[in-house]
Amino acid sequence: MATPIEKQEIENFRMAELLRTTSINALCRSWFLDEIWGIKSAANDISAFDFYFEHYEHLCSAVEESLFWLTHSHAVCAVQRMLTQRRGSCVDELLTFVPPSTVNKTLTVDKWMAFVAHSLLFMDISKWQPTETLPEMIDRSVAVRSVQDDSFRLPRSFNARTIAKVAGINVQWTTRLTSHLEVSGNDCDVAVFHCGSVLELYQRSKHSTIFPDGFLAETGKTMSLLLPKSETSLRKWLLNEKRQLRLDGSVLACPYLRASERNIRCFDYYRERLIILKEVFDEHEPRGIGQFWRDDRKPVQWWTFWIAIVVFVLTLVGCVEGALQVYKAYYPEGDSSSALGCRRRL
Repeated sequence: MATPIEKQEIENFRMAELLRTTSINALCRSWFLDEIWGIKSAANDISAFDFYFEHYEHLCSAVEESLFWLTHSHAVCAVQRMLTQRRGSCVDELLTFVPPSTVNKTLTVDKWMAFVAHSLLFMDISKWQPTETLPEMIDRSVAVRSVQDDSFRLPRSFNARTIAKVAGINVQWTTRLTSHLEVSGNDCDVAVFHCGSVLELYQRSKHSTIFPDGFLAETGKTMSLLLPKSETSLRKWLLNEKRQLRLDGSVLACPYLRASERNIRCFDYYRERLIILKEVFDEHEPRGIGQFWRDDRKPVQWWTFWIAIVVFVLTLVGCVEGALQVYKAYYPEGDSSSALGCRRRL
């Protein structure tokens, strides 16, 4: 049970404006996890969700002006309704919380829900229809079981680093679970969800049922496919990406998938997205010597290219040596010295 002092601290946090958020302490984090997710965590267990709260704090500090009036209590209130009600009903209830002076209350509620969806649910809800519940939106637009009957094994070399450094496809790290593995930008960009700790939060929470059976586990499996911790070159690349882009530390802890687990038929929800990504990966030709050197997708082509380079270099060296021999034949070293001596005497 919380002491009176702790209860007051939690109440102060609840009523604090989002914009004033700096760092949420362990007590308030515990309240948050229990209030929204039904997770009762010990103090030493909360650290598993550090990235979740850092992400929330970061977005709170950048909340737009029309939402300055929101408090943490408002955020929790919205999440609780979004997880259990249809969008239309949720909007109607949240409208009663909007300040009377607000010009466009419906637009404000839409922004409020979008903010909460990104900061606390790690989702994009732009496709959520008024008559749908959140699970229905997820079933319709995200967690769709594939009907494609393809059967092939994704190679071990198919990972985030080779996608970026070999094929030249931009890996866009995303905090929106709904965007995971979407290919966009004229087939030049792919979104990769990097928040493994958020998957763990969902799996441990009372709201894990908003996703269909196996969806969260398969999402984690796709992360293991693209981010296996056993690949040394990939790990070095990920460490650099993590330093620069505030990635979840879980990107460095994804287990390796065995060959049998990399068959495309093992993926029900992400099969189509993976097939598209693999096709784009295979179609992208390397640009520049660096990408050619790293590109081992087509071994015969790779060896042909580098053998041609070696032959060209050896031919060039042979031509230079031949030219030097011709030069020496016309200008022997002794004649050159004699000619130079004559010029000096003159």
